[in-house]
Amino acid sequence: MRAIFGAACAVFIAAIVCTSAPPACAALARPNATDKHVSAISESVLLVEPARQLVDPQRQAAAARLVRWKAPGWVVMVLAQILALAYFWRSGGAAAWRDRLRRRIRSEFAVRFVFGASLAGIARLAALIPDFYLYRVDRVMELSGELSRAWAMDWIAGFLGAMLLGGIVAAIVLWIADRTHQWYIYTLFGFIAIALAVAWCGPALIEPFSNHYAPLALAGRPQVTSLIAGASLGDVPIVVEDRSQRAQTQGARYDGLWSSRRIVLTDTVVAGSTPRELNWYVALELAHIANGDLLRRALLQALILILGAALGVFAADRIGFRRDDDPVSRLALVGALFGGVFFLAVPAYNVGLRAMEAKADLSAARMTRDPGAAVRALVRTADENLEGVSPGPFAVLFFDRTPSIAERVAALNGKT
Repeated sequence: MRAIFGAACAVFIAAIVCTSAPPACAALARPNATDKHVSAISESVLLVEPARQLVDPQRQAAAARLVRWKAPGWVVMVLAQILALAYFWRSGGAAAWRDRLRRRIRSEFAVRFVFGASLAGIARLAALIPDFYLYRVDRVMELSGELSRAWAMDWIAGFLGAMLLGGIVAAIVLWIADRTHQWYIYTLFGFIAIALAVAWCGPALIEPFSNHYAPLALAGRPQVTSLIAGASLGDVPIVVEDRSQRAQTQGARYDGLWSSRRIVLTDTVVAGSTPRELNWYVALELAHIANGDLLRRALLQALILILGAALGVFAADRIGFRRDDDPVSRLALVGALFGGVFFLAVPAYNVGLRAMEAKADLSAARMTRDPGAAVRALVRTADENLEGVSPGPFAVLFFDRTPSIAERVAALNGKT
């Protein structure tokens, strides 16, 4: 526990120190000086030069600083949760809390729910200071415009959501394990079903309570309409997300599934991109939808989660039982071991996402037949989002969910 406290204090002090560091001067208004620099690059240069010659050197230096600052915070965040859960089990606190719950709650299912929610709460509390540090890094680098009070509200909402999810998973998985040794098979299908349900219902659940999304005006954008029609995917709405109060990064994504699918463009990417670049972003997300990447991502997440849980249980079974142990109290140990597996799961997950993105890049290039716009969009994104052209091993393993800008530009220019 002293080690956890010491690490947390160190990260907190680093967060304060970072607030006095010089920012990267990420632009808050679009278009900006960086946009003008990227827009001035000629088409012929875009199609022959490597990405390193196209991006802004000062922003690449800022991107390297960003990784150096975020990497220790991320590692401490994961380790703090692992150590907190391990200490909770090793000290006997898990068994004592389980016994207290059983004295007060008659239903074993409810005991398991509350215990699982408690473990999730302990883990999130252990990660509070590293989470704040990572937020402050983004704030200092001007990648986030979110105020501290807004971040605190978001953190509390995430904390409560984690407790609810942790309680449900613990109660249901232990209930299934009571009835069959093949619990992991049923849990795998359960994770897949939940992931698909959330993906399908997510936009419909968020939209009524949010004023952050507005339809993209398609008037004067005939090529966007043509891209959607040419993709033969039916009606795919495009909405613009207002991120002006939270994040200054630009980007695009797809969410929803089947009837709820849609393309989401940030207001920053709409404001800062040329019409041809906007076509590229739309084509890229259409390619993801056509390739079924949302479904594949859900399957990959479920597979990694269940493999991680199975490895955690496997390792926990080889650690001697305490006299006061039972499957409920040992959930704390399983959670700590699962955190260790997390260091292996994240790189594997990122490899899968990078493969999907590389395939979508080529599909989008075929749709638009405009590699110059694609390269310009990638260079602009690298500059605005402080993405390293050729990131180091740590960033590739744990942070990067897309191929490096250098790899993507080379592939679009046919140089791989």
